[in-house]
Amino acid sequence: MKSLIIKPSSLRLGSKLGIVSCTLPITTNSDENIEKAYNYLKNKGFKIIEAPNCRKNINGAAGSIQERVEALHNFFMNPEIDGILCFNGGWYTNQLIEYLDYELIQQNPKPLIGFSDTTSLQNAIFSKAGLI
Repeated sequence: MKSLIIKPSSLRLGSKLGIVSCTLPITTNSDENIEKAYNYLKNKGFKIIEAPNCRKNINGAAGSIQERVEALHNFFMNPEIDGILCFNGGWYTNQLIEYLDYELIQQNPKPLIGFSDTTSLQNAIFSKAGLI
């Protein structure tokens, strides 16, 4: 893989956000807070698609490592998804780093938005795929 810096397209009014949970299930939040978060994004003009693993709970994580990696890969590959938002921070993102397909991410650059534990994922993706 060639070393370069890739800047993804900006999000715009009407952009579709893929909501993933790379760490904790979103259900660690109350239904009310989940609804508030989604309504906030919708009121800002975003369309939302939630990954299937977001509400799973396997030993405290939002699904197996494979399910969490698959959710990310699917959103990167999906041409209808304009950006990816990690709903939670947490403790388990580091489990995904060795299983990511960095070439796939490099070929399908999108904004990856998150906080806390997501930083390790963003740093790995920048380091190996050049995506900022």
